[in-house]
Amino acid sequence: MAAVSTTLGRSESDVQADILTAYARALGREAHVLARSPKLTWQQLYNRLQWESKEAEARLAPERARRSHPPAAPWMRLATRFRESEALLRTLTGHTDVVRGCAFSPDGRRIVSASDDNTLKVWDADSGADLRTLTGHTSYVRGCAFSPDGRRIVSASDDHTLKVWDTDSGTVLRTLTGHNDHVYGCAFNPDGRRIVSASRDHTLKAWDAHSGAVLYTLTGHTDQVEGCAFSPDGHRIVSASHDHTLKVWDADSGAELHTLTGHADLVRGCAFSPDGRRIVSVSDDRTLKVWDAHSGAELRSLTGHTGGVWGCAFSPDGRRIVSASFDQTLKVWDADSGAVLHTLTGHAGGVTGCGFSPDGRRIVSASWDDTLKVWDAEGGAEERTVTGHIWPVECCEFSPDGHRIVSASWDRTLKVWDADSGVELRTLTGHTDRVRGCAFSPDGRRIVSASDDNTLKVWDADSGADLRTLTGHTDLVRGCAFSPDGRRIVSASNDHTLKVWDVDSGAVLHTLTGHTDHAEQPVEVNCCAFSPDGHRIVSGGGYFDGTLMVWDADSGAVLHTLDDHPSSLVQCSVGSCAFSPDGRRIVSASADRTLKVRDADSGAVLHTLTGHTGFVLSCAFSPDGRRIVSARNDRLLMVWEADSGSLVAHLELPGTVMCASAHPWQPWVTCGDFGGVLYRVEVVGIELGPIVVTATERGPQLVVRCPACQSDHPVERAGLGSDLTCSTQGCGLNLRVNTFVLSPFPA
Repeated sequence: MAAVSTTLGRSESDVQADILTAYARALGREAHVLARSPKLTWQQLYNRLQWESKEAEARLAPERARRSHPPAAPWMRLATRFRESEALLRTLTGHTDVVRGCAFSPDGRRIVSASDDNTLKVWDADSGADLRTLTGHTSYVRGCAFSPDGRRIVSASDDHTLKVWDTDSGTVLRTLTGHNDHVYGCAFNPDGRRIVSASRDHTLKAWDAHSGAVLYTLTGHTDQVEGCAFSPDGHRIVSASHDHTLKVWDADSGAELHTLTGHADLVRGCAFSPDGRRIVSVSDDRTLKVWDAHSGAELRSLTGHTGGVWGCAFSPDGRRIVSASFDQTLKVWDADSGAVLHTLTGHAGGVTGCGFSPDGRRIVSASWDDTLKVWDAEGGAEERTVTGHIWPVECCEFSPDGHRIVSASWDRTLKVWDADSGVELRTLTGHTDRVRGCAFSPDGRRIVSASDDNTLKVWDADSGADLRTLTGHTDLVRGCAFSPDGRRIVSASNDHTLKVWDVDSGAVLHTLTGHTDHAEQPVEVNCCAFSPDGHRIVSGGGYFDGTLMVWDADSGAVLHTLDDHPSSLVQCSVGSCAFSPDGRRIVSASADRTLKVRDADSGAVLHTLTGHTGFVLSCAFSPDGRRIVSARNDRLLMVWEADSGSLVAHLELPGTVMCASAHPWQPWVTCGDFGGVLYRVEVVGIELGPIVVTATERGPQLVVRCPACQSDHPVERAGLGSDLTCSTQGCGLNLRVNTFVLSPFPA
């Protein structure tokens, strides 16, 4: 019997085949997460499969409905599509710091990587399994390469040495010493009997790979040498230097044959074509150049990257070139015409290294996001326009009505987004350095931002107009917040102070000092927040501090100094702090890998939330005060029960999660990552309790505003502390009125 006809005339069997293929792709891309957390299988796969096709989404709908209500466990649904190419096959995780270099083995079955965590790792290229970790270097490992027979690996390190390893056992066969500064690059010659290295000491060295003896030293570069490679016949060496040049050397005599000039900035990497007739180089001038290897003539310049280019390689047939850039992408180029064939997006940090598999069908890349990725080199995949920030998002906040989001980025801009659709509404430009913090005013009409340019700016949230610049800090400003009545702003700075500002005049009302390290020396202030009644401020200290301070917002007096994050750690800074909506608790996020929930009046620790394996960078209460959302630097967004400290749900994202904010009246979270992506996330399967609101004095009357419909409702003083339901037609949001009243700040 013929298969049933479906959408667009496709058979049911074709649809099923496509869905199975989509499942296989999703499993490959999430394998690194599921291997550690198999309980996240539904969540991680759904967050990929929901974008595949209408047929796939329809197959998932019944299970999504079942998992949306108790007793099903809560989970987190992404409403933001991953910023990655369809060519991504898998992600390799395990390094704990920047990955600098990578290479396929000659048989294509393994991958080696070099990292700032002082290790190398050997991976199964097909499954992504971490086969072994090579330990022995005492500083960053900058480069790595397999020998031609695949039995050895050479590595280059900031500890001034190279090491030769047995690939199968992971043992060190020999250590090569002779450079007197960091060693950045390394390569075997085609017969595996020699090694060349490139160093910050401005030299290259050729070594006997078996004895470890230095055969000769190549001098001539006037700055550090970062890249090196042998020609396919082994008779030449090419080197790339920060002196903006490449040099071609006779590998037998060590004589300099050519100096290649043309790059306008430091040269990061280089490679010979498989036939030895061309050289490709990459530079911080954002270009690649292809050279005639014999004459040194420049053949063409390849442009298109928007950041410095750090890595490059020819395909085995010489027809393509792959490049790795600090713009977080790889590009595949036609080596003859210089045309871009594909752009590969998916890393959440600068891409530092790349290479083709021996059959030319895959590409491996290494990144500042601590991962490697394996790509389909021939599956050009869907090209989508990349929108949003191009550098890390360090802060994001919902507007009071929940319909907009503001984000602050290292790209020197803020962006305002439609929170419902995810559409970018406008970009706010004017800061001259990284933007670290941002917040909406309580009425949603203004935005404040904090920047490394030592200033704050106040913006019109609707038009994006720059209303005023607040100057007075003498170092970068890390955090900012409006008071609940919108009349004041508090800011936290690396100049060791907080400042309280009058919003309308821009005048400084108070300068708050007191954060110190264990030696009683002033330290930077990382974060700040007002209490819901506007009478207190909480702030968190920087490195070697680890304290929270609670201040009287009206007088500037210190009320409490809370020193519970261990100051014995080198990095014990408090990255984020917030009051609960009722003002009774404070949550803080620390580099000591914990969150702490405290009683806001006494400072007593109520709960310590543990389970993070990295610095906790951000935290916030849900609008009912019952849950806490946190972001940490190992790509996890987490939701906790505020009373018990138990973990409700967590989501692993491609990049370090820098910030997180809770929606003002729905179970939604927004977060920003190191790659510049702003995510919108629904926490499925939880119900919010009554949303906590504060009554405001309006003459003789008290009113509360519903955050959902923005309607005002009168309340009696006797009704403080009670629950009510918004009476606006079509709303019906349950509200809980705080026991205190927000009094207007005196003019």
